[in-house]
Amino acid sequence: MGYHNLSNEEIVFLYNVAKSVVKQYEETFISNSLKQSLSTDVGIIEVRTSISDDIIETLSKSKHYTIMKDVMGKLEKIYDLIVDTDPELVEEINKIFDLKIEDTEE
Repeated sequence: MGYHNLSNEEIVFLYNVAKSVVKQYEETFISNSLKQSLSTDVGIIEVRTSISDDIIETLSKSKHYTIMKDVMGKLEKIYDLIVDTDPELVEEINKIFDLKIEDTEE
């Protein structure tokens, strides 16, 4: 299958990218803070910075967020079809998407 020269693999991957970005925004909206993670030899350190309601409102109306949310919504319909027809492919791409750079280093 495919859609406008995008393979099912690419659609599933792009859906995951959009979903991840939207999730980061929504976590920011809920917590009223920005999170930054730093990987160190002893583990991952997370730092949170509080942000104002005005900044939250600005972020929630930003073109980046609204377009990414729209893209995710459109891709989700196609993603769901792929899940129904080729769940193994979806599982494989989800694993690839979830790989971290440090997981591939030797």
